[in-house]
Amino acid sequence: MDLQALTHASLVLSGLLSVGRPPQEGQPIPRYDRELAATLAEPDATIRSRARVEILYRAGDLPGALSEALSGLQRSPADRILLRRALELETALRMADRASAHAEELERAVRREPLDEEARRWWEREAAALSAQVKELREHQASLDRATARARWVSLAVLGAVTAASLALAGFRPRRGAR
Repeated sequence: MDLQALTHASLVLSGLLSVGRPPQEGQPIPRYDRELAATLAEPDATIRSRARVEILYRAGDLPGALSEALSGLQRSPADRILLRRALELETALRMADRASAHAEELERAVRREPLDEEARRWWEREAAALSAQVKELREHQASLDRATARARWVSLAVLGAVTAASLALAGFRPRRGAR
């Protein structure tokens, strides 16, 4: 296999594993590396971070997209767009603690920001929906924690019962040579 065919195969595979749709026959294969490189020309760091988050998200690199969103939030902590995307990514990656903090920050950012009425309603609905997802995630994780604790206690109880039964059976076994 030559280098071009190998590159094409790896790009097709990465397209199949990405968040977006896989490339269709006759359509160009997305070149996320070129898109990322093009963002370096953007002088505004927040806009650059927003663009990079979206490119990484489309490429299927959710942890990378989250890392870029968090970097952007260090520079612009109240940026609604970065907060929203970070919150979505943290929820998708099951990071409930971080997602909770960003849900609160997003709600505060929406309250503080001067928005027209329609935009405010949309952002409030979006923040509420994302907060509900975070609450559901936290409840699910708490349920898993409780189930894990129950499973550990049941395992210990069964182990104790098996040990006790083994000792009891060993004590009732007739001794050899004793009459």
